[in-house]
Amino acid sequence: MPSPNATPTPITPPRVPLIDPRTGLIDRAWYLFFLSLNDVATAVVDDSGLTFSSESLIASYDAALLAVNQELQTLPPVVTLPVPDVLTDCCSALVSQIAEMQKQIEGLQSQPILDIGAVNATIAALSTVPVTVTADFTVGTSNWYINNKSGSTCTVTLPTASAFPGRYLTFQNANNCLLLE
Repeated sequence: MPSPNATPTPITPPRVPLIDPRTGLIDRAWYLFFLSLNDVATAVVDDSGLTFSSESLIASYDAALLAVNQELQTLPPVVTLPVPDVLTDCCSALVSQIAEMQKQIEGLQSQPILDIGAVNATIAALSTVPVTVTADFTVGTSNWYINNKSGSTCTVTLPTASAFPGRYLTFQNANNCLLLE
């Protein structure tokens, strides 16, 4: 039989779910609450009538229920906040990314794709007639030289590189001869 000075198990707040989502079983707080109610009911059934302690325990539960009811009724109203427009946020991010990509594409279009100097030098090298040399020589206006000198070496004097940026020179040995600069 419950003690006359027994403190009832507090009523579980409404924010606590009856079923624990982690275990799928009844929540511990609700279990203790229902167990204390069962203890009171068992005490009442076991006794031939209601005693003062059982009545006081039931009265204390009634008072607690009234207090919870009063608390729920005095809570401020629930305010429904507007749902953020996820689609608009997503689209605005995409619009800024598209604008950045367009800027990068425009930057690429304004830059030359090929080195014009290298292209001109290649065209000039292909358009000049090869010059056949039979002695040591200095590079002139031609870009293609065929060495036909007999002997072991042929000395070639090159122009300064800064005077001809992007120029390509082609040397071809017709004999077994070493070209020296």
